[in-house]
Amino acid sequence: MSNPRARRETSGLVRILFVVGRAPYPPLRGDQVRAWHQLRMLSRTHAVSVLALDREDPVAARALDGLGVRVAWSPPSPAGRALRVVRHAAAGLPLQAALFDLEGHRRALREALSRGADVVHVQLVRLAPVLSALGPVPCAVDLVDALSQNIERRAARDHGPTRALWRMEARRLRALEADVIARAGHSVVVSDADRDALGGGPRLSTVPNGVDGARFAFDGAVRANADIAFTGNLGYFANADAAAWFAREAFPRVRAARPSARFLIAGARPSRAVRALGRRPGVTVLGPVEDMAAVIRAARVAVAPLQSGSGQQSKILEAMACGTPVVASPLALAGIAAADGRDLLVGADAAGTAAAVLALLQDDDLAARLARAGRTLVDGLYTWERSAALLEAAYERAVLA
Repeated sequence: MSNPRARRETSGLVRILFVVGRAPYPPLRGDQVRAWHQLRMLSRTHAVSVLALDREDPVAARALDGLGVRVAWSPPSPAGRALRVVRHAAAGLPLQAALFDLEGHRRALREALSRGADVVHVQLVRLAPVLSALGPVPCAVDLVDALSQNIERRAARDHGPTRALWRMEARRLRALEADVIARAGHSVVVSDADRDALGGGPRLSTVPNGVDGARFAFDGAVRANADIAFTGNLGYFANADAAAWFAREAFPRVRAARPSARFLIAGARPSRAVRALGRRPGVTVLGPVEDMAAVIRAARVAVAPLQSGSGQQSKILEAMACGTPVVASPLALAGIAAADGRDLLVGADAAGTAAAVLALLQDDDLAARLARAGRTLVDGLYTWERSAALLEAAYERAVLA
């Protein structure tokens, strides 16, 4: 698909309306990163417009304009949202989907469609309430991950008063995910593990994330320090939980054998609990940083010790791209086609995680070998160009459904 005219001649699919719950720029959260890079790729060969069900953001508007992407906004009414949440608490819709059950959003979608679209891309199951406004226009839904499984895992690790709420939300999400897959022309998720969790089938395919290989450039040098990096959105429960788990359970074992080891936690929106980890010996909470790639590239080891969550861990792909060897939990690895001992190391528990980290701190040859293998894996499977091509194939399926 070298240009829109050629695309029109082959299938007529040129105009894409991309519907998101929040502006994709700046790309701080996982769904924003995914949407931003998909838009960056798609806008090269398609006429793309965005409908953001969010308040207007001039910074995001300028960034999208730089891609040649027109954006429309549908700001929510806080009072209207609160009423919908209360109403749907008894009606069975997941609470986060209830936030988007607004007639104003559906009206904005119909208005955007009046300007013409060959296919509509809807991101995340929480936007399911707007699907009724699509009419006959083909639709592809990017669920991103098996959110019901994510919430189930959160409930399992939450021992507070909200545990019952998370369990209820997981049940409702599971039903809504199945309904969306049945209604949409085609749906996609980020990994085969998420696809399997949602039951698979011909109406659901995998579109993995990519890595910006230029930004996360390969270094190749084995770092002489004993720094261990954890990166990600620290306002996300699974990341905050993983950082705390490593700091409390695995890192003391590492530091007992290697007193010079440091655990560096970098990412936006650190909670009070995450910031408190900085009081532990050897732990530094960097919080938001200007250049995440520089933090990753400077560390000897990157860790992804997730104990909950779902989807595909960009922190693993970014570290592999930079040439920083990775130690991951089995759950974190589930969304990535990497093998233990070939591309990274896996730690199944605190002792195993600490042992894997120490192996990389002590063995330069092992660290260098895994660094090269990790970058090779990323270049072969996890580029945004490949992700966009698979997304285009999903659009084709939606049109033909």
